[in-house]
Parts: sequence; C-alpha cells; structure tokens
Amino acid sequence: MFGAVLLVALGLLMYLQNSASQVLYMDVAAEAHPGSLNLAASLNSMSFNIGIALGSAVGGLVNDHLGLAWLGPFGAVFALLAVAVTTWLRRFIIR
Repeated sequence: MFGAVLLVALGLLMYLQNSASQVLYMDVAAEAHPGSLNLAASLNSMSFNIGIALGSAVGGLVNDHLGLAWLGPFGAVFALLAVAVTTWLRRFIIR
C-alpha cells in the first residue's frame, strides 16, 4: 500500500515539474531564439522519452548481469548524476 502511495506522489510531482520546465524552455526560446519555439516545445517530452529509454536499457542490463538486488544502487547513481548535472547547470540559469 505504501508503495502505491509513493508511486502516485511521484507521478504527481513529475507532472507538476513538467509544466514548470516547459514554461522555462518556452520563455528562454522566446527570448533568445524566437525561431525555435517548436523545438523548445518538444524538448521536455523528448527528454522524458530519452530518460525512460536509457533507464529501461540500463535497468535491463543490470538485472540480466548483476541481478535484481543491484537495481536500487544503480538507480541511486543515476539520481546522484542528475543532482550533479542540475547543480552544474544552475550557474548558467543564475546568469
């Protein structure tokens, strides 16, 4: 039951973040590159699809070669990489 509640919360938070990042992409594109609004509109969904494909591929390889017990640690590595990239990109957003 607790897992189902966590999945619902994750889904809600994912879609709340989705709208904010879509607005950010569109604002930056309108300001810096007005001719690329169509590309900016597709960046968010494209990023989600790439993340899903990469996560599924790595998860399948980890499960096949190391076993189910290693999925969590590899997921944590991806989470730490996401935090690192986000922290690194903050300096560009602040400017």
